[in-house]
Amino acid sequence: MAVPSPTTWTPGNIPSAAQFNADIRDAITFFKAPPRSQVMHNATITRPSRTSWSLVPWNTEITDTDAMHDNVTNNSRLIAKTAGRYHVWVNITWEDHLVQAFEGDRGVQIRKNSAGSIVTGTLIGIDHRHCKTTAVGSQGASQQGCDGYVSLAVNDYVECFVYDADDGTSGGAVGCSLEPQVWAAQRFGMNWISI
Repeated sequence: MAVPSPTTWTPGNIPSAAQFNADIRDAITFFKAPPRSQVMHNATITRPSRTSWSLVPWNTEITDTDAMHDNVTNNSRLIAKTAGRYHVWVNITWEDHLVQAFEGDRGVQIRKNSAGSIVTGTLIGIDHRHCKTTAVGSQGASQQGCDGYVSLAVNDYVECFVYDADDGTSGGAVGCSLEPQVWAAQRFGMNWISI
């Protein structure tokens, strides 16, 4: 989807119907529905290891007006097809710890052009906190999210990573899993906002 490029008018120019359509209709149409994408994952995601950041895959498109997400290759990425400034955000839901205790850190972050690694690319947003949920009925960071604004060229992309340091005293040593089916809350999105 291309950002409309209006004509610079000078005195004496007489616009044609095509120029009116390109300069007015197409611009209004673009700004009424700018490029945006929102994806989710529809099943539990078991993290490969504890005390490490892992890349989150996304397998269900909720909306995608500019072919930013591909479920087959690079399903962790939202790829800019239109250059501009974007609002990028993520919401995640951890497994419910009303049943089992949890102590440790949990985190979520969004990175630009990171190639699946938290040591490359650019950090856009992060939420990382210590949780202590050993008391019955206590929940710590069972839902997390972060957001940010970022300028993206065509084919720049964003990815989401999660972290937990479950101490393994209950629920095994793998750490926490993500439970997107709870309230269907696992969402990752980006919205074009300006040039």
